[in-house]
Amino acid sequence: MKLRIFVALLGSILFGASTTSGYSQGKGPTCKEFRQLVGQQGGLTQYELAPIQGADGNRRIPGIDLDGDRVAEDMVWFCPGSSSRVPADPCKLSVKLSSGGEFEFEESRFFLIRYESLVYAIAAETGPNRSGGKGSIYRVSKAGVVLICSKV
Repeated sequence: MKLRIFVALLGSILFGASTTSGYSQGKGPTCKEFRQLVGQQGGLTQYELAPIQGADGNRRIPGIDLDGDRVAEDMVWFCPGSSSRVPADPCKLSVKLSSGGEFEFEESRFFLIRYESLVYAIAAETGPNRSGGKGSIYRVSKAGVVLICSKV
């Protein structure tokens, strides 16, 4: 009897973990939802965070509280432009948490969105004419930046 319960429990853990993630259990949108939004005209760009351009060329993202202390974090997003055939340096997000701690994230190109009260870095082409399957979506939280969807 104990062996049967153990096998059933182990099976539900193994098979449940392979088909679900924290994002499909009410903690955020699923990759399927993101893939649908990325492919729609204005799908994710309607949630894009509006940076404030600084004199230093950096853009600050105001009003984002990642650590839940009701104080906005210092979020600086820098994305260099390039008109040459050689790709520009990667975009960079630097975050200093108001509660202490900091982290950085770099990717070739990305933009930031707030979707369902959570913050994401979207490193993918968007819109119906995109060449899908090459992008990634990252969750930005007080713990740092974590890949949640690839091949978007």
